Amino acid sequence: MLKLLFAALAAAIVASSPAVAGEAAKLKCKTAHYNDGVIAQYKCNGDYKVSLRGYPDQTGKYTLKGDRVCVDFQSGKRRCDTVLPGNKLRSKGGMVFTFTLRP
Repeated sequence: MLKLLFAALAAAIVASSPAVAGEAAKLKCKTAHYNDGVIAQYKCNGDYKVSLRGYPDQTGKYTLKGDRVCVDFQSGKRRCDTVLPGNKLRSKGGMVFTFTLRP
């Protein structure tokens, strides 16, 4: 279950242009702390890093478009999720996670 949550969160990332509109834009240059313990860093330069205690960190590049956040992981995998109003993220599989943002 934690691997699924970790993957879902990891897939929840993307930031390319400075002028991004939509719900996903709130992730750019922030760290998201998800309710399942996952911490995802959306760096200003498009780098992404996701951490969950007890698992190796995963890194990659993220892009944002409208309400979508996509991550291309260094492992070669890609994941896209939807950012919802109220600081929620819906994974590709339909799971919804709540997050708080920090600079």
